[in-house]
Amino acid sequence: MTHNARWPTTSLKLISQLKNHANGEAWDRFFTAYTPLVERMCRRRGLQAADVEDVSQQVLMAVSRQIPRFQFDPDRGRFRSWLATITARMIARRWEAIGQEKPLGPLGEEISHGESPSVCEEEFQAALLETALSRVQQQVEPLEWQAFVGLWQQDVPALEISRDLRCSLSWVYRTKYKLLQLLSGEVQRLTDDVAFLQR
Repeated sequence: MTHNARWPTTSLKLISQLKNHANGEAWDRFFTAYTPLVERMCRRRGLQAADVEDVSQQVLMAVSRQIPRFQFDPDRGRFRSWLATITARMIARRWEAIGQEKPLGPLGEEISHGESPSVCEEEFQAALLETALSRVQQQVEPLEWQAFVGLWQQDVPALEISRDLRCSLSWVYRTKYKLLQLLSGEVQRLTDDVAFLQR
């Protein structure tokens, strides 16, 4: 995959709004943006559907309890690193609670309560990208998606895609540009760093 995984940061305004538990609109935006990412991270760690739902709720409750004390400190990491670390801890606790052998992470590493924030954030970013890609796929035609996956994810030469899909080379490049724009927009929305959060 030849993309640049440069991620925007979580809106500081949203973080400050979450500290007011009565701000239902902010919490709705937070749940909408982050629940799919937490759930995807749980699934990537091998949890079944019922456990995914339970862990997601536990993560969101933990955020609700801890957010009043959350202090933004760029030297210590980003909000999503903090959230990803909470998620990884809750996943590890769930595996212990169900009494099964601890699963391995996607890179073969053992899951632990003390997982480093960088590992958690990398996994959270991977989940964010998967979620964004899934949303983009729902917005485009199957042929467009096939071209994009071939060119952007699988590094298939554009000429080969053009020949296989029986379309022009310019169409392949326009499609890649269009879907990258859509993907960028979805990533922005998922990381709460867009204008609708600044209302």
